[in-house]
Amino acid sequence: MIPQETKRLHFRYFRNSDFSLVKVLNSNPLVTTYVGGAKSDQEIELSMEKYLNYHLQHPGYGYWFTRLKGSNQFIGYFLVKTLVETGETEIGYRLHPDYWGQGLATEGATALLNYCFDKLGKDRVVAVAHPDNMASRRVLEKSGLRFKEYGKYYQVRCAYYSLSRDQWRQH
Repeated sequence: MIPQETKRLHFRYFRNSDFSLVKVLNSNPLVTTYVGGAKSDQEIELSMEKYLNYHLQHPGYGYWFTRLKGSNQFIGYFLVKTLVETGETEIGYRLHPDYWGQGLATEGATALLNYCFDKLGKDRVVAVAHPDNMASRRVLEKSGLRFKEYGKYYQVRCAYYSLSRDQWRQH
C-alpha cells in the first residue's frame, strides 16, 4: 500500500537502482544537518536496505521514493513507520534542498496524514524534529500536527508533535 499521489508528488517503492540518488541526498550536509550529518557509503547502504524492505516487514508502512509529477525529478522521500521509543505511527520526510521552500514537504506530510487516518485507520499520528529545525517544525504545524513536548527520540532531544483523528477531522 502506498499513499495516494498529490497534485505535484508521486510516491513509489524504492528500487535498488535508486542508490545513486539516495547517496546524493543522504550525503548532502544541508539535508543531514539535523540528523547526524552527512552519511558514509556504508551508512547509506544500510539506509537503502531499510528503504527497500521496511514495507515488507511492516505492511502499510514504508519509505517512499518521491518524485515531481511531470518532470519525474527525484526530490527525496516520505515515510510512515513506527516510532521506536513509543510504538506510535510516525510520519517523516527528507527532501533535497533544491525543493525546499515550495510547499512540497507540507503537501507530502499532509498526504501521509490522510493516508494514516483514511487508509491505515490510525487514531493518532506523531512526528519528531530537531528543536532547531524550524523549517521542519513549520511543515509539521502547517500539516496539522501539534507540538506537545520535548523528549528524547533517536538518542537526541527532539520536538514531539502529534495529531489525533478527531483533530485531523477538524483541521
